Formats: sequence, structure tokens, C-alpha cells
Amino acid sequence: MQTSPGIISVALVIASRLERLGWSIVLEQQEDIRVVGQFCGCREAFARFEASPPDVVLIDEMLLTAKDCQTLVRYAARNRTRFLLVAAHPIEQPLAGTGYSFAFECLLKGLPAEELLAAIRRQQRGRRGF
Repeated sequence: MQTSPGIISVALVIASRLERLGWSIVLEQQEDIRVVGQFCGCREAFARFEASPPDVVLIDEMLLTAKDCQTLVRYAARNRTRFLLVAAHPIEQPLAGTGYSFAFECLLKGLPAEELLAAIRRQQRGRRGF
């Protein structure tokens, strides 16, 4: 999943095929972002991440089990990948205090493209978006 220097590699782990398609269209229009993988489930995504980690992963809360969250916590602790949790509802407490502590930020489904792009770029710069 390696990309050119200065290009942010992004993987989508999103349940809805339509959402993955829409988000990938928005992302691929950016000169500094490349979609390097699209997954409808966590297991396949995790296997690919181990071999070649992307810079940023958008991951759908609907797909996550408690075991997946534990796997991501361990993965995030040993890799540079930044996870953006995608949820249908706001998560009111800081992510660090939840099972979602692997995530650097929570995005709501249906957010404007500008907010999605800003969140991805913010993560590439290594800043949390709480």
C-alpha cells in the first residue's frame, strides 16, 4: 500500500458499498490522497494492513466487534497508521476512554467532503481531532 512521498494512503473499511464508492470518488479527486484499499469487513482489512499499512484508515463503527477493537488497539500501538472512526451518531465521550481508543477522531456519516478531507490531512500531520 505504499504511495509516493507526500501522498497520503487511505484505506476504507466501510460496511456500505455505496458509501465506500462515494468516499473513494471524493478522495481520488485529491492530488495528495490515494485510496489504497476498500474493504467491507475487518478481517480482510487487518490482513492487508499487517502486510502494508496505510497512513490513514476510515473504519465504520458498525463493522466493529469488541475483539476487532482490541485488535486495533494493539495494532495502533505498534504502527504509524491513524484510524478515523466513522459513526452514524456522535460519540459524546473522548475516544481514549472507550473501546475505540485506537481511533484518533470520530467522523459522522454524511459529513461534508471538506470536513472529511481536513480530518485525513490533520491525521497525516499527527494531530488528534478531539
